[in-house]
Order: sequence, then structure tokens, then C-alpha cells
Amino acid sequence: MSPRDNFEPEIFRTAARQTLESSYGYALWEFFAAAALPPDRPESWATALAVIDFALNGPLPPHVLPGQRQPQWWDLYPPARFLRASAAVPKCRRLGFLPKPHRFPMFFDDLAGAAGLSNPLQYDRTGIFDAKPPDFEAIKRGEVWEQLLGTPTNYYTFLRWCQQSLCEVRTSELARAIAPIFPMWDLVKAKPATVYTAAMRDAEAFFGSKFGHTSPMIMASDGEIEHGLGSTSKFGTWLATSVLVFHATWELMVGLGKHEFAGFPPRLLTNENVTSLVDSSIRKELGIAFSPWEPELSAGAKS
Repeated sequence: MSPRDNFEPEIFRTAARQTLESSYGYALWEFFAAAALPPDRPESWATALAVIDFALNGPLPPHVLPGQRQPQWWDLYPPARFLRASAAVPKCRRLGFLPKPHRFPMFFDDLAGAAGLSNPLQYDRTGIFDAKPPDFEAIKRGEVWEQLLGTPTNYYTFLRWCQQSLCEVRTSELARAIAPIFPMWDLVKAKPATVYTAAMRDAEAFFGSKFGHTSPMIMASDGEIEHGLGSTSKFGTWLATSVLVFHATWELMVGLGKHEFAGFPPRLLTNENVTSLVDSSIRKELGIAFSPWEPELSAGAKS
């Protein structure tokens, strides 16, 4: 049984209409007009997803360089990349109904050549892999205070690790990064009743195990901060605290005074470990021995 046999046209048309009527509609209508593709065909949406991925993954000098090309404005600015890539689609080999994974790199090659844009598959990512962060996949499941306190590791280190993880996925699993459902169909060789179960199982196995591909943290119902993929609340607390320290230090340095931390969960600020870490971390960052919040009072007490 082929994927097309399980295709539900009415469900597709309803989903397509809802998407086109949403806030994404303006950009999508621009794409379908420029690409000369009908929005009521599933293969048109497969092409749209590929072009969106292509446009959003421009070079980011100095960390991600566009291979041998000199970076241009339309390379760096995603809306410009999107418009140029959309207009170049008619010159490319088309993506079919539920395209095979190997078709996406071929489409990227065609699109880059036709649009005169840098190809994400040819970027120089040395700037992202110039550091070796700790293995957050392992850290998130265990004790972290002892491993992370007193080290230069912070949430920027975590972001760098996420960047490296995503780069590796885009190199080896481009089709899944663009639209997981397409390669899933290759795994499904069963009856219709098991199609969606198999697809969901594959999605969970692939993305559900990728710590660096999801939102860094969530707040659980009990108020603790944790990661959605099985990390400890201690890891979530450390990550939130690291972000908090960065913002607090920056606001002190530019003269805004004590941060109110309005965007952070109240329970985080009542944690003694957190408040102690914030204070000691800011002192270390600024190279001071007195209270960063009340320097005049601390100086008077010292004298």
C-alpha cells in the first residue's frame, strides 16, 4: 500500500486552508504566487517547507560562513532569501508527493544555483565546532550542581551545544529536519491502521530523544523548572539561573540597577541555591567583592 492510498484530501484541504488564513498566510501566498505552484496540492506544500528551511538557514558570519561565496545581503536576511528562493522554484526540479529523503539535498542544489544564493549544505561551520562543550545529553539526567558550579559553563555553552547538535542533524537527516513526516512514510509498510502509529513512534524516537532540538526548559505544574525530555529539575534550575545571571549582570553594567526578574518563575527566586549562585556569579563576572546590588552600603560597612 502506497502513502497516496492513505492520503485524505479533505483533511489536507482543511489544514491547508486554516494555515493560509493564519498569520503565516501572507508569506505562503507570496511563495505560491512566485513559485507558480497551486496551494491545493500536497507536493506544493512539500516544496514550501523545503524553501522555508532553505531561507531560514542562511549563513551567520563569523560562525557559519557560506563556503567559497562572499556573503551578500540577500544571503543573510531570511525574508530576502525566501523571496529570491521562491522566485527560483520554477527553474528547479520539482519535489513530488511525499518526496524521498535524497530529493531534498538535490532540491537545495538546484535552488541555490537558480537563485544565486548560498547553499546551507556547503557552509563552513568551523566557527560552531571551535569549542567542545560538555555533554548536556548526559548532564541533564543527573546531578549538575557539582559538575557545573565553579566552571565557565553557562547557558551560552548550552546554546553552542544545541547548535552543534542541529548542524549534525542537518548534515545527516535533512529530510527529517525539514518535515519529519516524509521519511517516516519510508518506514511504513503496513496496513492503514498502523500507519499513524508507526509514524508517531518514529517521530518520538527521533525528536523525542534529541535534547538539543527542543525548547530548553518548561515549568512543571509544581512550579519547578525542568526540561521536557526527562531532565532533572536541577538542570532546568541551573539553565534558568544562568540566563538570569546574564541579564542581571548586563543591567548592572549599563546602570539599570537591580533586576526585578519579572519574567522568571517566582519559585526560582526563593531557592537559596539560586539566589546564592546569582550573587556569587555576578561578583565573579564583575570582579568585585561587595554586594552588586548595594555597593554604597557595602563600601560604607567595610570602611
